[in-house]
Amino acid sequence: ALHRFLGRSAMSREPLMPPASPENTDALRRAGTRLQTLLEVSRQLARAGDPRHVIAGVCHAVRELVGAQHALLAVGDAATGHASEWTSSGIDAATVASMGVPALHLAFAGETLRTREPACASNRGGDPAAVGFPAGHPPVHALMIAPIVSGQRAYGWIVVSNKMKEMKAAHFSDDDQILLELLCSQLGRAFDHHRLVAAD
Repeated sequence: ALHRFLGRSAMSREPLMPPASPENTDALRRAGTRLQTLLEVSRQLARAGDPRHVIAGVCHAVRELVGAQHALLAVGDAATGHASEWTSSGIDAATVASMGVPALHLAFAGETLRTREPACASNRGGDPAAVGFPAGHPPVHALMIAPIVSGQRAYGWIVVSNKMKEMKAAHFSDDDQILLELLCSQLGRAFDHHRLVAAD
């Protein structure tokens, strides 16, 4: 994902230093904030002996990075579909309590774990059940999901829904998908490392 992002930037015909404007200044500020968030997540994962201890921070970071209203992160046994750990961001405590434990094999989630590829979808009616979200989840009009995988193992997924209104976009972008894939890849490697250390 990082190679695609860097490669696309390198091929861009846009000048490296565009003329100063409020829009360019805001874009640079957002890019700087995103980079700081990515670095902080990397530090948290490096410091954590067990990545399950920082999944709440990762989930919140993902939501901020892609400008989503909601985020869900679930990990567990991909073979059985049981989520042993899960967390959310952007959803109030009462709603979270009403949702129950998400299954790893929710509609889009199951396909993502099978193909090991991210996916995006629109849901015009906003019914969360129509796209496999847990009962009680806030309305979902757009979603993006990526698997938490490393090597031959699948650990779970991160799904985000609905762009924040201030982002002035109805759907998630290619850059949003790259950022989501980067964090899922980091988390997958952290789980692999913890599994190998625990086995010694």
